[in-house]
Amino acid sequence: MKYGLIRKFAGAIERNVQETERGSIPTFNDLSSEMVAEARGVHRAGGRLAACSYLLFFVREQSDGDAESFCEEVIERGADASTWNIRDCLVSVVETDREGVTLSVDRYISALDGIEGERWFFARPLDVSNRGILMAGPGPGVLVRSVRYWTRLNAPTATDVHVRRIALDHDCSVERIPDGQIDGAIRRWIASTAAWWTREYLLTEGQHAAVEGIIAAYPEPITPSVDGMIALRALVQEARSGDSRWPGQVGFIGPDDWYR
Repeated sequence: MKYGLIRKFAGAIERNVQETERGSIPTFNDLSSEMVAEARGVHRAGGRLAACSYLLFFVREQSDGDAESFCEEVIERGADASTWNIRDCLVSVVETDREGVTLSVDRYISALDGIEGERWFFARPLDVSNRGILMAGPGPGVLVRSVRYWTRLNAPTATDVHVRRIALDHDCSVERIPDGQIDGAIRRWIASTAAWWTREYLLTEGQHAAVEGIIAAYPEPITPSVDGMIALRALVQEARSGDSRWPGQVGFIGPDDWYR
């Protein structure tokens, strides 16, 4: 962004902007009420693009899209700058390329060892219409409260397990996993990942589904872990159960005993 673009709206903010002010505000949450009012003045004079340029100039800690989101929520809608984008988050394992069924419970848990927060929680998407099988969401994870948008994720880098931080919106709730049930909860997630990749097979075969058929239905060859095999056997039992929640709530139909 060119310095001249800020100068163009100097009349709107009623003061001269100095080059030394570039990046002088650490985060969006540190913007004073006076500066928020200035940004609104720039917005009135030049629209969202001009207001975003103002924010990009002053705020040091930001990523792509942060300025526009702040502009929309705070400058335009009146949200509180000091609490903007401070959210509870679930730090969890996500599947990126069919690796879910190959993971062991121990490997899954070790991937989250360095995360400080409350253990264990789960956010599960459910297709209440039961018309199909949804892509697996994040698995069981660590609930981290009041995360600032600029906080970095302190997770070990690995090639076999992918850890992500998922911000929890107001309409998204998480469930606490009872003590001693994390192993089963991870296997339920593994089952949901397998169901997504082999959904055509499962929806076609239904009560005739078999573990061998699920493995063969993967787009590429996979070798399930011991925990993956437990999850697949439970998945087959769910498919054969005739339960009215099949297939929309796949992975969450069978009793805990199936996932032990």
